[in-house]
This record gives sequence, C-alpha cells and structure tokens, in this order.
Amino acid sequence: MSKIPGSSSGEEGSPPEQSAAGQPLLRASSLRKVYRDGTRELEVLRGVNLQIETSQILAIIGASGSGKSTLLHLLGLLDRPTSGQIFYRGRELTGLKERERAAMRTREFGFVFQMFHLLPDLDAQENTMLPALIGPGLFGSPLPRSRAWKRSADLLARLGLAHRLRHRPSQLSGGEKQRVAIARALMNAPAIVFCDEPTGNLDAATSAEIYQLLLDLNREDRQTFVLVTHEMDLAARAHRVLRMTDGRLSSGDESAPALSS
Repeated sequence: MSKIPGSSSGEEGSPPEQSAAGQPLLRASSLRKVYRDGTRELEVLRGVNLQIETSQILAIIGASGSGKSTLLHLLGLLDRPTSGQIFYRGRELTGLKERERAAMRTREFGFVFQMFHLLPDLDAQENTMLPALIGPGLFGSPLPRSRAWKRSADLLARLGLAHRLRHRPSQLSGGEKQRVAIARALMNAPAIVFCDEPTGNLDAATSAEIYQLLLDLNREDRQTFVLVTHEMDLAARAHRVLRMTDGRLSSGDESAPALSS
C-alpha cells in the first residue's frame, strides 16, 4: 500500500518506539471502573496499569465480560474511570472537561468498532470525511471540504475502495463497510486507533483480510493500534498480547515472536 499524506513514517519492520522524552504514548495507572445500580456495585476494572508505545500493535484478549471493551472506552476517553489516571504523551487526561475530551478524541484518537457505525444516508466517501469536518483534526481546525474530499478519496483508494466511493453502506459488503470505518478512523491522522472487536461481524477470510490491513498500516505508516479481540490467531500477530481476566490485566504480557505480514 502507498503512504497517505499526513501519515507517519519510519523504516519497515522497525520496533515500537517511545514518544518524546522517553514517555510512553499512552499510560494508564490504577484504573478502576465501578457501575452502580441502586445499592448494587459491579466492579468491572480493578486497578489496571498499562503502557502503550508509539508504533505498537497491542492486542487485549479475554472472555466476554472481562472488561476489555470498558478499558478501551476509558483509554479512548469515551467514558470516565471511577478512579485512576490516564496520561497521553505525559499529559494527564482524566481531569479534562467534556469539550476538551471531545477535541482530544477527534484530533488524536481514531475508533473502529464491530458494528461499523456508518451513516446510512451518506456514501463511503462522505462517511470517511466526517471527522475532518466536525472539529479540530489533522490541521488543528475543521479541514476545508475540498481537502477533506481529496484525503478521503486517497484513504479509500489505498484501502481498495476507489471504485466504491459513491456507494452507500447498504450497497457494501461487511468487509467493505469495515474498510470505510478504518478509513474514517484514519481521516485525522490519529496517533492511536482503538479497535473494539473489528472483525467480530466478519467471516474468517474477511477477518484475516481486515487484520492484514491493520498490520500493513502499522508496518508502513507506524500507526499505533490498540486491539480488543477474541480471535487468538489474529492477536498472536501483534507486538504485545495482554489478557484481561475479571477486570485485571495479566501480570506478564506475551510478546509475539515476530510481527508477520
């Protein structure tokens, strides 16, 4: 795949690197999440500590209900922890006001979900453009429509959808919808893309195809991914694999012997 303007660069096959001043790109410290229903409490996360390095693919595995998606939502500022802290490039995020959190999500983070979440009345290119038009992104302010139009077309072409720009979600296959969702996540050139079961709605062959696309983006652009998945064979190809069990990450992480292409 060719590079996209606005993407990061680096040597193919280089190991993950830390951000400036030796800081991890993202760090979580003692994260807890408790849901309350009347007098009943459900502790979903129980003091999670985690570091994510630049250019890393981190896979988080575990049984359904173990807290994987909850952790992803906290790291991506989609929800707030009950206690604990999150640091991005050394900056503490948990105290940010809602407007600041929204700006951070739009500018620095991308999201890919199992259910695609494409707007049905917009075509593939319009869906891809949305993050650049609604708030500060790659250039610090909403991107002019003409530049967003070109970047979205470039992204979709790179992901193999140059012939599907005018197609609406109902006219796309599951794999094509997820490619549009990935293009949308990359629109503002985010530092991190959070993927919550991105292949959960796809058959085995399409799942492998989508995961290979993520591997390619990491290798060629040094794009950082945090991936929640139940598919062990896919997770094993990440730089790191962590297991979530009853709201806690495993004490030791497993490093893949090689990041295969």
